[in-house]
Amino acid sequence: MSAEEASVQAVPGARVQGAGPAAWVGGFNLLPWRSGAMRRLRRRRALEWLAALIVGGACGSAVAAWQLLERTRVEARRETVDRQLAQLHAPLALARKLAQAADARRAARAEAQQQAKPLAQVFALVDALSRARTAGVVLEQLVQRAEETVLQASATDEAAAAAWLARLHALPGIEAVDVRELKRAQEAARTRGAPIRVAVRLAWKGGSAKAAGAMRGVGAKGAK
Repeated sequence: MSAEEASVQAVPGARVQGAGPAAWVGGFNLLPWRSGAMRRLRRRRALEWLAALIVGGACGSAVAAWQLLERTRVEARRETVDRQLAQLHAPLALARKLAQAADARRAARAEAQQQAKPLAQVFALVDALSRARTAGVVLEQLVQRAEETVLQASATDEAAAAAWLARLHALPGIEAVDVRELKRAQEAARTRGAPIRVAVRLAWKGGSAKAAGAMRGVGAKGAK
């Protein structure tokens, strides 16, 4: 038996701990360096956690500061754009008003031209008829409508009526000629040399295709 074992047995209540941070024998720490290493390890871990918290806080603060800076920059840009738009509001409103006025003038001009078109057609027709007179034909009535002109005349005979209709077909601007009536009056049918009544409807070029088609259909029906 060694002296160390004898001393352990000699001291009553002696404690031996071999599986811990230190070995205690007879109330004495035989491994004092291990407790110091544990303290240093705990201090290092605490410092590492503290450093991680500081770094994380710094990163979060940097991100928050960058977001705040970017938001401030966006707000400043938006305010600049709003000021520019406010400065351009009056010119844009004036330009819009001028454009609307120009559109209104164009529409009024087009409407005036459309309304004056029948009058111009009447003048052109009267001028053409005065320059292309037909012997034996007397114009009795002229009625101007939106897209057509109705003429009523009297002719001394069929030849004069046919010559007048041919002249109407040759007039400029005339698209179709519809003969609505070509006969002598019933009360004068037995009278020799009684005039022939001629009623004609003229369709002008540029009118509605529907009206011109209807006139051509009526003309074909009358020819049959």
